[in-house]
Amino acid sequence: MHKRPSKLVFLFLVQCVVLYALFVSPIPGVANAYRSGFRAVGNALFYRPGAAGLVQFEKLDRGAEGKDTRVMLENRRDRQKGALEIRSLYYGYRPMVFLVALVLATPATWSRRGRALAWGLFWINAFVALRVWLRVMDAFCDPRMIGLYDISNFWRSLLHGVMLVISRAPEAAYFVPLTVWGLVTFRRDDWSAIKEGRKIGSPAAVASDASRSKKS
Repeated sequence: MHKRPSKLVFLFLVQCVVLYALFVSPIPGVANAYRSGFRAVGNALFYRPGAAGLVQFEKLDRGAEGKDTRVMLENRRDRQKGALEIRSLYYGYRPMVFLVALVLATPATWSRRGRALAWGLFWINAFVALRVWLRVMDAFCDPRMIGLYDISNFWRSLLHGVMLVISRAPEAAYFVPLTVWGLVTFRRDDWSAIKEGRKIGSPAAVASDASRSKKS
């Protein structure tokens, strides 16, 4: 017996909220492991942005507003130095676990959810890297801070605006995972399965979609 579509959607919403609530407040060991991994990957990706640039991710103890990572920036050409203080859990952990909660709560087969989770984590981590890169480049292009790159006022303003939307706006931590979830999880005919109260990717749903395609 299949569930009604409204019940299927309701169960999805409840499960998603519960899972996100569980994930978003990680136990200290999980949070510390993510912070360490965030800094290690940051050093691997951004250590040398150009011949004269230097970036170093360091642990920050007791930072304001939960900030746990200090990003040391240096323009070795002009000997200018600066630092950014960021929250790794805000930049990376929160959008990641929101995506995981969405995928795990989706009424789909485990094989479909597994593929969606693999692709989703790839793209969400690319988004996290973009968030950090924009913060670093914004500082390097600001003559009042590091001034490593000399760009026009127009491009500097554009870069700063994009950084504010993607890196600083809290809405991005939810909108982007939601978009990624939709792209990696659903196919064109899945909505008909949901309307019929079936799990996405189940043999019955696949057979129903195939029969519908033949008739059309």
